[in-house]
Amino acid sequence: MGVSIIGFGMTEDNLKLLFAHRLGMPASDGSVYSPQGPLSNSMPHPRSYGSFPRFLGTYIREQKVVDLQTAVYKMTALPASRLGIKDRGLLIPGYRADVVVFDPVTVCELSTYAQPHQFNKGIEHVFVNGVWTLKQAQHTGALSGAVVRLS
Repeated sequence: MGVSIIGFGMTEDNLKLLFAHRLGMPASDGSVYSPQGPLSNSMPHPRSYGSFPRFLGTYIREQKVVDLQTAVYKMTALPASRLGIKDRGLLIPGYRADVVVFDPVTVCELSTYAQPHQFNKGIEHVFVNGVWTLKQAQHTGALSGAVVRLS
């Protein structure tokens, strides 16, 4: 097992400037991993599990870079509109319901460089395409994801 890359190209001050900008939004270039099975055989960057919980916990709750409502917009409707994805990012009839129910007081990343395969704290429920996929922090077995194609 090896590490493919560890990069430290961004400073905390630059990240805060990016997240505070009206067009700034969090993102991850992480891939698909799992704490067990064949997808656990590598050492991914901790952000593969924790990009968005880190954004919510560190930059929103602790450092108050923007308010929570703006943060949710920067993770949902803003990227969908910037990428031209027509049926995501808003909770309206006819759109695909991808919903994460989190506790803004406790949400945070738990993954580290030494132990990257750790799920995050404060995320209790996830709906993917309207299907309950994570219930009380436990996977339901549902596999309702789909490839997003830009038209």
